[in-house]
Amino acid sequence: MSQRRKDKPGKALSWAIVGIAALGIAALCTQFKRAESSGKVRIRYTIWGDSPDTTKMFKDLVAEFERRHPRIDVEMLIVPWDAYHRKIFTMFAANSQLDVMRLSTAYFDQLLDRGAILHLDKFIERDKEEVDLDDFFDGTLDACRKDGHYYGLPMQAYPWGFYYNKNLFKEAGLDPPDRTWTWRGKFLDAAKRLTRIGPDGSKRYGCIMSTSLSNVMRMAISNGGNMFNEDNTRCVFNSAETRETVQFVYDLIVTHKVAPMPGEQNGLLLFTTGRAAMLPALRSLVPMFRAQLPFEWDVGPTPGWAGKPPRVMVSVGNPRVVSSRTRHPEEAWQFLKFLTGKEAARMLARSGRYCMARRSAAESEEFLKTTPPEHNQYFLDEPNLPIQNKVYRVSFPRYAKLLRIFNDNFHLLLQGELGDGPQAVEEFCRVVERKVNDLIAAEAKRKQAVQQ
Repeated sequence: MSQRRKDKPGKALSWAIVGIAALGIAALCTQFKRAESSGKVRIRYTIWGDSPDTTKMFKDLVAEFERRHPRIDVEMLIVPWDAYHRKIFTMFAANSQLDVMRLSTAYFDQLLDRGAILHLDKFIERDKEEVDLDDFFDGTLDACRKDGHYYGLPMQAYPWGFYYNKNLFKEAGLDPPDRTWTWRGKFLDAAKRLTRIGPDGSKRYGCIMSTSLSNVMRMAISNGGNMFNEDNTRCVFNSAETRETVQFVYDLIVTHKVAPMPGEQNGLLLFTTGRAAMLPALRSLVPMFRAQLPFEWDVGPTPGWAGKPPRVMVSVGNPRVVSSRTRHPEEAWQFLKFLTGKEAARMLARSGRYCMARRSAAESEEFLKTTPPEHNQYFLDEPNLPIQNKVYRVSFPRYAKLLRIFNDNFHLLLQGELGDGPQAVEEFCRVVERKVNDLIAAEAKRKQAVQQ
């Protein structure tokens, strides 16, 4: 009697997954064919997103664009942030459909080097009155341009301010923050005065301080430091200015204990529940705070460093770009032009979530007069700085590895594994600089091998 071969459950499941994926791809292809057979052009808009509110905002923009352009359908492909750029690289390598994409400035140059981005000069020149490049804040276009060509346009600027609990400020007898605040001056003094230990041993922190690479470099750059030299060929992290910045962050958490240890408690939750009084952060938290905070709150300007001119790291709006492999460059451009245009900017400004890269939207009543916060204008301090006071975030080819080096060693620093005090901070900066320079050397060797 013959026996029928039985596949193992795992193998059967694998084939099922492959089948489902194939059906999904086939369905997507069918959708595109139907759109094209009906006389419409279908393009894909690829973005990252984890927030339902953000997704809805962009779906509303897509719906408005489709209403104005009835022969163009836009399919949104939304990918979680953690997997987003890996997905983009994979799709480009596989020649999957990419039309309009949102990119982080950290990965912009890598995709440009691979020839993945279409330059937009002819479109911008043709539609220059509608595009109106002069409406963008000084410098916001620079991260979208290389070797004299435009490869994208920005939607948002990403200025920081710091949120504070007005009730706790009044209780501590503190005046609202203003532009005279410095990190080691009034900010540190307020953080100490706002820190409290309750009768039951519970603690209220004076502030939350992010130890992310982005936040630390933002503060270091405003202090005169940087990660790289001017031509981005060498890491210069172990400078006096950067060490001073790292020392300040270290002191807030370890020495003064006015900020919680990262990872041990949720900083955002501490602030929203009144267990932390100040939170330096991006504008994007405003809609959530408007809906959820049970206390009075406002925003202050980002503190500076005593005796230093204002200087800011510009992370320019995660540019929207067109794929070099799009089959519909004109339609993709029409959509990108709408996304980065004046009307879309004002639509997004009404949400309160973004400070837009377009001056006309950022200075509009939709942005400035919708409260809280009362002092929306503080978010315009950074975009309004002159171009010579702005430093651009470098797009580093091995950004993920750089991030790992920084995060792993900052964890060791805070845990006391590198010693304590200024010696530990200096060791941290020295190790990061050495390891990043090793990455730069490895990348140069890789490029040389490719050229040969």
